[in-house]
Order: sequence, then structure tokens, then C-alpha cells
Amino acid sequence: MEPVIEKKTLAQQVTEKLRVEILQNELPSGSHITIQNIAKRYNTSPLPVREAFNALAGENLLELIPYKGAVIRPIDRLFFENIYDIMTALEMLSIDSCISHWTPELRARLEAVNDRIRALKTEKQVRASYSQYNKEFHGLIEQFYSNNQAEELLAHYRNLVDLVVGNRSRSLERAREAVGEHERLIESLASGSVSEARTAFLEHGYRSRDVSVQAMFAGRAN
Repeated sequence: MEPVIEKKTLAQQVTEKLRVEILQNELPSGSHITIQNIAKRYNTSPLPVREAFNALAGENLLELIPYKGAVIRPIDRLFFENIYDIMTALEMLSIDSCISHWTPELRARLEAVNDRIRALKTEKQVRASYSQYNKEFHGLIEQFYSNNQAEELLAHYRNLVDLVVGNRSRSLERAREAVGEHERLIESLASGSVSEARTAFLEHGYRSRDVSVQAMFAGRAN
């Protein structure tokens, strides 16, 4: 059986393009936009733009003004700090299921991925491989996730962050910090203590948030 190829609708394409321009500050916070000028900007009809406006208003990226278009909401530190808080809360939903599925084999796989992060010795190596290894590490923990809606929301927020921060928060210093944080995550999961695991996840999540938000807004007016 051939794999199904998912084709994005025009409205989805417009939504993604507009989201990127907002998050990357190409359309700055406070800007007033209309369905007509965005349709002209993207060389499309008004209908998919209208759908995109509604979708992005639901993500708190736009404030709709009846009959006058929309205003781009502040994309500031608080916006991304809130996103990271939500991401951390969603990640912690995987703790119970991971502990209940804990095995020596899972621990060995987590340690092997963390060792690959530990083996990164230069900034170039970190920029090339850290993100992939980090996703693999967390993917091993989240593989037992039973809440599909939360998993989809987590993936969505991670994508928002990736659109803005890219590799700017990936440094050798941060990679070394993450190795230690991952070690504490592994030990807390192995202990079987949900409270210890939650504490370790919170510490890791908040440190990742602080580093990433600082990188996002370095040299940029809030």
C-alpha cells in the first residue's frame, strides 16, 4: 500500500506563511493588516486569508477587528515564556506513562542518546546535531504518550519556537548543561517517583525556556 500524501489546502498554506512572517517579525507586533492587503501580498483570493485570520486569532497571534481586518498581537518575551510554560506542562503529562513503562533497556537507550550529546565538542557540531539528539531523547520519554490532543498541541508549540529561535540557542555551553539535566531526568524516572520526575522536568524546561527566549530577543526590541 502506497503512503498517503497529505495535501495542504490553500488556507493552510496561507496560515503557515502568515504565521512565519508574524513570528519572525517580518510583520511587526502592532501592525494593522487587512484581508485585502494580505491577499494581494500572497497573490491569492480573500477566502483563504479570512480562514487564516480566524486560525491565527485562535492562536493569539492576531486580534480581529470587525470589518477592519486585524492587528498583530505582541510577540514578546511574555508570549514565548507562556508558550514554554505550556510546553513544559504538556511534557510532564508523559511522566506517569514513561515510569510505568520503565525498563533497563529504555534507560540504556536514553543514556546512549545523552552520550551522543556529550560527545559534541564544537559549536559547529552542536548546531548540526544537538537539536536532533535532543528530540530523540525526549521522543523516547514521550513515546508512551496516550493523549493525542496534548501531543499534537505540544508539536504545534515546538514548531512555533523552532520558527523563531532556530539554532540560535544551540551552544556548546547549553549542550553541556542539557547533558546534566538529562542525567537528572533519567535518575528521577528510574526512581519511580513522579514528584522527583516532575521537579527534574520543570528545572529542565525552565532552563531551556530562559536560554531560548534570551536568544530569540537578543538585539531585538520587545
